[in-house]
Amino acid sequence: MNALLMRLLVVMLVTCAMGFLTSGVALASECTWCDQMANSLTFYKATYPTSNFDPYLQKVGILREAVGRGDQNAVRAEIQELFTMLRSRAHGINDVAADEILNHWQMVTPMEQLNLSEPLVEECTSTPTRLTCGNFSIERVPDPGTKTNRHESQDNMGGAEGG
Repeated sequence: MNALLMRLLVVMLVTCAMGFLTSGVALASECTWCDQMANSLTFYKATYPTSNFDPYLQKVGILREAVGRGDQNAVRAEIQELFTMLRSRAHGINDVAADEILNHWQMVTPMEQLNLSEPLVEECTSTPTRLTCGNFSIERVPDPGTKTNRHESQDNMGGAEGG
């Protein structure tokens, strides 16, 4: 009877151990995009040894912890801070590396995690003669009926008769 209990106990322990191992793997791979961020930093750290990527690696670690806790506000705040650090070249990182990392991170970060604090479309203002969106302006074409330099009997083909 003791042998049967021992076997049952071993089977239960193995089953529990497999369950813990499986859940541990699931938790470890919970943020694969965080892993991709960290891997890109490791690559650029080796490529640009004079740049200081350590603060970025620390921030990615904090981001990974926030993802593990399920704290969406912290996740978005950390992502925003990381992207701001890259845009400002914080801690003296190489310009090319910063741009490439930022582009890569924007691709690997899930859309639901991105905090788009700035609108994708800029505010536009419209006047009778112009449409302006940010630094971009478009002159409006006057209504054909309001042009004074064209004779009323002329059509678009330039003749007096219809075409």
